[in-house]
Amino acid sequence: MGGKRKATSGLPEYWLVVAMGFTSMSAQLILLRDFLKLFQGNELVIGLLLASWMFITAVGAWTGYRFRRLHHHLALLFLVLAWLPPLTHFLLVWLRYTFFTPGVMTGLLPVLVFSWTVLLPFCFVSGMSFPVFSGSLSERAGSNHTNRIYYLEASGSLAGGALFSFVLVFLFPHWAALFLILLLNMGVLATVAWRTGRRKILGWSVASMAVTAFFLLFTDPGKLENRWLFPGQQVVMQQESPYGSLTLTRMHGQWQLYENNEMLYSTGIPALQEEKVHYPLSQHPRPDTLLLVFGSWNGMLQEISKYGPAAVDAVEINPELVEMLQSEFPEISASWLAMHFQDPVIFVNRAKDKRYDAILVNAPPPDNLQTNRYFTREFFLRCRELLSPGGVFSISLPASGNYLGESARKNHSILYFTLKEVFPYVTIVPGEEDYFIASAREFDWDITGLITEKGLENDYMNPWYISNDLIRRRADRIVEALTPDIRLNTGLYPVATFTHWKQWLSHFDWLHSLVPLIFMLFILLTLVRMNPVQVVLFAGGFASAALEVILLLAFQVLFGYLYLATGMLITVFMLGLYLGSRTAEYRKGGKEKPFTRPLVGLATILAAMPVLIFLLKNSSLNAILVPVFIGSITLLTAFLVGTLFARGTRLLQKDIFRSSGRLYSADLMGSALGAMLVSAVLIPLTGIIVTCFLTAGVALAGMAWYRYSSPGISV
Repeated sequence: MGGKRKATSGLPEYWLVVAMGFTSMSAQLILLRDFLKLFQGNELVIGLLLASWMFITAVGAWTGYRFRRLHHHLALLFLVLAWLPPLTHFLLVWLRYTFFTPGVMTGLLPVLVFSWTVLLPFCFVSGMSFPVFSGSLSERAGSNHTNRIYYLEASGSLAGGALFSFVLVFLFPHWAALFLILLLNMGVLATVAWRTGRRKILGWSVASMAVTAFFLLFTDPGKLENRWLFPGQQVVMQQESPYGSLTLTRMHGQWQLYENNEMLYSTGIPALQEEKVHYPLSQHPRPDTLLLVFGSWNGMLQEISKYGPAAVDAVEINPELVEMLQSEFPEISASWLAMHFQDPVIFVNRAKDKRYDAILVNAPPPDNLQTNRYFTREFFLRCRELLSPGGVFSISLPASGNYLGESARKNHSILYFTLKEVFPYVTIVPGEEDYFIASAREFDWDITGLITEKGLENDYMNPWYISNDLIRRRADRIVEALTPDIRLNTGLYPVATFTHWKQWLSHFDWLHSLVPLIFMLFILLTLVRMNPVQVVLFAGGFASAALEVILLLAFQVLFGYLYLATGMLITVFMLGLYLGSRTAEYRKGGKEKPFTRPLVGLATILAAMPVLIFLLKNSSLNAILVPVFIGSITLLTAFLVGTLFARGTRLLQKDIFRSSGRLYSADLMGSALGAMLVSAVLIPLTGIIVTCFLTAGVALAGMAWYRYSSPGISV
């Protein structure tokens, strides 16, 4: 009877655990998007930020037992945790534009220091809360409730990930979404405070709800953010979308379009748009049918219209981006234009019956694995199949200038010789960018003659402004400087992306390149202090995080990334954690073999991934079945991790405050190392297939270490 009363008395606080998971996951998604908006968002930065988030949380969990005094103040602890995400958001924006010059490239070391400074309060309190709640509620229940805290937190994370990914991201800017989440949290806290008779906490929660409602209804902090982010510019329109943050500004009569604070387009630069269109299209006698991959929003359609095309297919990922500039470019509504809002890789793979006289790819450089897909041998092969006889293909890299540096030489060599593997003739035409024009026939260097012959009237591309001989001499110098013994760029071995990362890092001193290594070394030193049970949780976290990265990257490499897949997979993963840990609570076990068995399952999935990727690559599964298949593997992976954690909690033999935090921390540290090592190092260096086998080895090594060491140890 007494034990039952204890369990019941702690019941209201379980809702705080659910809300804690809800807050942590939604805050993680929003704040990480903030970081990617404010800093250069390649996989190296993403891996570093994710690793920093999980590592700081792990440190909070590892040291959480030192804050056991808070077990009588769980509601107050949650109140602090709930307020930290919106405060962190505004601190992030203010510090970024106070200490960093807009437009100046930021290195890894400043990003690391900055991210730790900003994320430390929330992540540390979030991590510390797990052992405090586990110990406190276990004491009240009279039994070990660590696994219950784990699956309740996972259920909240499931709700938070789903709400933001599928609702909030479409309707609200980040600051408003964070205040809405705060409002929900204060509603939960007020309910718990009322049920437990904590009047002070009830007063604080109601006051917080009033302040939050005031901010949502009567203020617009977004205007203040815009003054920080776009000084001297009038923000005409701003919109959050699943694909990024879009902002249209006006300054001195000139329009600028930004996506995640990177300028995509500015009026008053006709040379760039003319070059992108007329260098390739002048090579075709009559370009009637065209495919434009990106660029319908930057003036290229206006130049294409000069050729009087019969039909143009324009492929864009983000419909909001086109809607913002529709009034600026009336060609978007032309009868000869068909807009397609989907991933270009999916469009190209499905367009089996189409034929084009020209394909113009206006993609950003392959400095991340997403954009790398437009520079791969597989993509070029598919585009070649879509070209009519004599058709022209065009893609570009940033201009090399008069001197081709080592990094630029590698970038240009990779793209040139990858194209040469597919097309008989490849020509580099230097200009505002370096254009790679590929076709089944030779390039005609009488560019101005071809333009004059077609009767085109251009501001820049005309005989009075450009010199054919000068352009050709510059092009010859670039080709002569290329390195032929270079590895071709493919989806499963993205050498172009890794080369761009090295180029990015080359802008900073050597210390910046050591940042990931120092970070990983620090985690490995912590691993040495773990006991065998914690090592198993570490290996499980590493394998699961690595597998999630592999699944996302394989999905985007092979099929084109459906941008909501990230939110979908996070939601499915949290569902798997919940089901695995909840199901394990009703099973008997805890001996050595049952405890480590989920690692065997993770290693098996990882070892099978190369075969699964091959089958997916050569299958005819549509865009609906592919996410279902990937989601099923994600669900199984998370189920195994949840089962592993639940079985680990059964081995807790002493102080729950201390041991629960150590287990939770080991899982997070493994995930931190896996996320960064796989995304930033292993895949770029070895490719997806080799990474799968290496990660499977880590899972098996964790199991072997546990079996080798004495499992009869208190955690």
